[in-house]
Amino acid sequence: MSYYGEVFADSPTAFWRLDASSFIAGSVVVDYAGLNNAIVHGGVTAGGASSPVLDDTDAPTFDGSTGYIELPVGSPVALSGTWSVEFWANVLSNTPGGSTSWGAVVRRGMGDLTFDGKIYGVPNSGVQPVLFYYNKDIFSKLHLNPPQTWNELLQAVTKLKQQNIIPIALAGGSKWPYLMYEEYLVDRYGGPDAFNAVLANQGNSWSGCFY
Repeated sequence: MSYYGEVFADSPTAFWRLDASSFIAGSVVVDYAGLNNAIVHGGVTAGGASSPVLDDTDAPTFDGSTGYIELPVGSPVALSGTWSVEFWANVLSNTPGGSTSWGAVVRRGMGDLTFDGKIYGVPNSGVQPVLFYYNKDIFSKLHLNPPQTWNELLQAVTKLKQQNIIPIALAGGSKWPYLMYEEYLVDRYGGPDAFNAVLANQGNSWSGCFY
């Protein structure tokens, strides 16, 4: 099923796809699910940017300062009760610190918590990347590079085990950290269908290779 079909399968109240054809005269964005058209303000350029779900160069570009899209107010898109918003974004180099890396985000947060050269807090909410530390000496000795993909991680694990080195160690005394990594693995490898199958009590739903 296409991304367009996936969205409409959820019966959205409104759907502003933001592809080039949804912009009218550069000032209005069409609501594909109804009549809730949105208004374009400032530095927003239709088309020309890459997108993981639209055509290669069919997404809009925001200038990072004046550009925004104003959604309609009131029924039927008034936000009340339980609701959710989904969007895809490709962040460019105009983030704090001039970098899109988590390191830049954390450094900016630490700067806001540092006074007279002393740190008075630790950024927490919104800057909680899940990561692994690795032993540089061992990786250098075995000619390994930090894995960038799932397959590269599996290859590194295999090589470490061949040398009788424990490839991954977790602090699992309280048990919940194990579950966290299991959930991440299922989410990244199995996707939402894996969770949905379990929730729907489908047969053999726990037999996927990601469990």
